[in-house]
Amino acid sequence: MHWVIIETGANQSFVFAATKRRANVGASQLIHELGTSWAREASRDLSGVELVVEASGKAIALVADPSIGRSLVRRVTRRALREAPGLEVWGAVDAQALAPDLSDAGLGLARAHRVHAAARQALPSPAERHRSGPFLEPCAYTSGAATALAPEVRGAPARPRSATFDATFRAGSTEALDRLRSLVPPGSGAVLGDLSTDVSNAGWVAVVHADGNGIGQAFLTLHEVVEGRRFVDTLRDFSRALDQIGRAALASAVEQVGPSAGEGWLLPLVVGGDDLTVLLDSRVALEFTAAYLREFEATARAHPSVQEMAELGALPDAALTAAAGIAYVKPHHPFHDAYELAEQLCASAKQLPDGSAARSALDARVVFDSVGRRLAQVRAESVVRSSDGQDALRLWAGPVVVPPEDRTGEVHRGPTCERDIVHLRRGVAEVRAGRANAPVSSAALHALREDLTHGGERIRARRESVEQRSRDAGVARLFLDRHVEVTDEEGVRFSRLIDLLALAEVHRGARSVDGVSA
Repeated sequence: MHWVIIETGANQSFVFAATKRRANVGASQLIHELGTSWAREASRDLSGVELVVEASGKAIALVADPSIGRSLVRRVTRRALREAPGLEVWGAVDAQALAPDLSDAGLGLARAHRVHAAARQALPSPAERHRSGPFLEPCAYTSGAATALAPEVRGAPARPRSATFDATFRAGSTEALDRLRSLVPPGSGAVLGDLSTDVSNAGWVAVVHADGNGIGQAFLTLHEVVEGRRFVDTLRDFSRALDQIGRAALASAVEQVGPSAGEGWLLPLVVGGDDLTVLLDSRVALEFTAAYLREFEATARAHPSVQEMAELGALPDAALTAAAGIAYVKPHHPFHDAYELAEQLCASAKQLPDGSAARSALDARVVFDSVGRRLAQVRAESVVRSSDGQDALRLWAGPVVVPPEDRTGEVHRGPTCERDIVHLRRGVAEVRAGRANAPVSSAALHALREDLTHGGERIRARRESVEQRSRDAGVARLFLDRHVEVTDEEGVRFSRLIDLLALAEVHRGARSVDGVSA
């Protein structure tokens, strides 16, 4: 037997190539179909094929002969060229046969992944197929060259389309939207119903990207704890389990948040395995993301396949958690940039202090710039001296820990309690409390925000001024102690204030906001 791997790459670039929601949904549908129905249909009349992993954008199979594997790859990739132009997809067949008893199946799969990675390095970019040029009409929706003319709706003028946009727009059919609706509780009304419009919003939307912690390492080390046919079966079961866990977590999060969110507030774009990418109303983004992370962890804890992986020692923390990034942007912000930011924030959320890898966490940023910048660059510019001049002060709140139980108002005990989401919730609520109930006036908070960006003595002086001018100096001092300069258990000093102000405006649904957020 030989391993075969077929996978898509640069999925988010493909999904967010255009700002039209129908094209986004269609691109998501094509990626989903490639690793599932396309792989199954391609293998149907090929003898000696065992599909082990069927996931959105990825298929892994065992084949009796390399020639069969090449036929499988050829069928799927040729179909992608016809039906999903612009999608990066490639396959590889491991030429080295496995032992008859599959005792080296794990090592063989690792070898196949190396062959697969090498094949990608030699693969030209899909952009090479449809280059734009001075004598080619540009697509009206993407940066590519037009290959077709078609109206968006009957009776509308025809507009030039690239091959990629044409394929994704056509794939964004009612059936594709129905698949997305099937991921949430029936009758919830959460999923956007009309793809010619946008998710409900009051001036801000959010792109959320979530990803399981340690999943890749679990797959890489699985062969160290189990071998033979059991390795293959465990790989298949765990892959299916991740898909079930992610879907269950999404449905449960929608059920928890939905009653207060109304209708059409969510558009799931990538839901496969431990990966989630959704576009949603900014006003519910924080609570939705927290609910998803809690439910992912709880569902995983109870799943038999995860329990088996933990018992085998394939999960480093004997638990399955996740991280998420939330990028808050204006509805017409380039969504490719928004996704990239959400992905970077998700990576940031994984950077918790030592000893807390088994916790779920999130990170967020509100984007006021019209042009996106890399998170590392923004945050490098958002470090100042603390008020005592002794330490560096980070002007952002993340990573934020999401405990497995939603204990409203109660901070969890443990090595990351200063980063508990409860502090963020409290702070946003206090900032939004209104003139009569807020611990510090809005004008004072904005003045303090300005002085925070300068750091050092200006922070201390402004704090003293704010306390002296507050109606209740004790209440003001408690708020400032909680949020202006905080030291976590690893000795890292950070400030929540700038993020609190930005999130309060976004959750309020302001249509125009002045300020910055790290």
